[in-house]
Amino acid sequence: MVKNEEGGEGEVTSFGALCTALSATIGTGNIVGVATALAAGGPGALFWMIVAAFFGMATKYTEGFLAIKYRTIDEEGHVLGGPFYYIENGMGKKWKWLAKIFAFFGVCVGLMGIGTFTQVNGIASAVTNFFDPNTSWAIH
Repeated sequence: MVKNEEGGEGEVTSFGALCTALSATIGTGNIVGVATALAAGGPGALFWMIVAAFFGMATKYTEGFLAIKYRTIDEEGHVLGGPFYYIENGMGKKWKWLAKIFAFFGVCVGLMGIGTFTQVNGIASAVTNFFDPNTSWAIH
C-alpha cells in the first residue's frame, strides 16, 4: 500500500492517494466544528451531525464517482480530473462556462473566504488564551 507495485500503472502510490483523499475530506472544521457544535447545541447536535453525515457521504461518493468516470489523460500521460472535468465532459461542451464559473468561485473562496483563516484563528486564540496574564486561570 505504501509503494507502487512492480510494473503497476499510475503516478501516485495507493498510500499517497489515500492521504490526498483524507486531507481533502478531513479538515479543521471536522475537529473544531464538532466540539463547537456539542458545546453550543448539546447532545442533540450529535443527532443532526449524523443526519447531515448521510447527505455528506452521498455527496462525497458522487463526487468521487464522477471524477473517476470523466477523468482524462493528457498528452504526457498524466491523469486529469475533478469538478471542472466532470462538469464539462459529463454535461457537455455547452456547459464549459459553468466549469469556469465553478473554478473562479473556488479560487475566490480559497483566497478570500475560508482559506487558512480558520487555522490562523484557532492558533491565535490558543496562544492568546495560554499566554494572556489577564485570564482567570493565570497565577498572580
